[in-house]
Amino acid sequence: MKYSIGVCAQLDRATSVAKIGADHIEPGFALTAGLEEEKFRLGLSCLKDSGLTADSMNSMLPGTAVLYGSEQDSEHVLELVRRGMDRAAQIGCKNVVFGSGTARNIPEGMEKSQAQNRLTALLERFCDIARPYGIRIAIEPLRAFETNYIHLVSEANEIAALLPHCENLGVNPDIYHMLEGNEPFDTMGKIGDRLFHVHICAPDRHYPRHDRPESDVDIYRDFFRALNAANYQGTVSIEGITSDMIVDLPTALTIIRAARDSI
Repeated sequence: MKYSIGVCAQLDRATSVAKIGADHIEPGFALTAGLEEEKFRLGLSCLKDSGLTADSMNSMLPGTAVLYGSEQDSEHVLELVRRGMDRAAQIGCKNVVFGSGTARNIPEGMEKSQAQNRLTALLERFCDIARPYGIRIAIEPLRAFETNYIHLVSEANEIAALLPHCENLGVNPDIYHMLEGNEPFDTMGKIGDRLFHVHICAPDRHYPRHDRPESDVDIYRDFFRALNAANYQGTVSIEGITSDMIVDLPTALTIIRAARDSI
């Protein structure tokens, strides 16, 4: 399958990303929600002029968001989500990735079952806000170093399954976090229609590059084979570390597309 290959970058970089040849751009949700109106309009104009799509957004909540606090805390979070979903719809977004490891950390002393109840209640409200816009929310598992809650694709799928009436709640596997968690790629084939979007990078979390071992290419191919086996129909975004996106992105796109096309 010829998955669309794009990159995580902010709206004001759309022109540069388009010139490099990416298929789409994936901006940050919380950052976009927090932009002053004039800056958002400039970013939106930049996106439209670039000809790129922005089917997905990442980083749904800032680290300062309080998910397990008071009703007032929850309302602050919900207001951010409402503002963000309105702007997401304006840029044509279809998937919002809920990673936000700091925000979803279970506070010390709170039972996991209590945190799960609080989180799923908020996720349900997020989905209610997103649904009229036709937007889906994808839970992204993160490595244990970044959060103490939801590390595996299988765990994210279990959370989504707790809300079967939220048809717009699914999962966003990330190749780096799957490798860090020693989770087999074929796990992605077990979550069915909840596989909404995916992230890819080199095993060391940087952009794919030619000075990496040949085994990296084998890993990318295995990842795409698993996506094919899962009948995945969505997009793939490069999300990794780079000191200069303009310099590194062309090579990363070449490597990832070659791995995709070799399957």
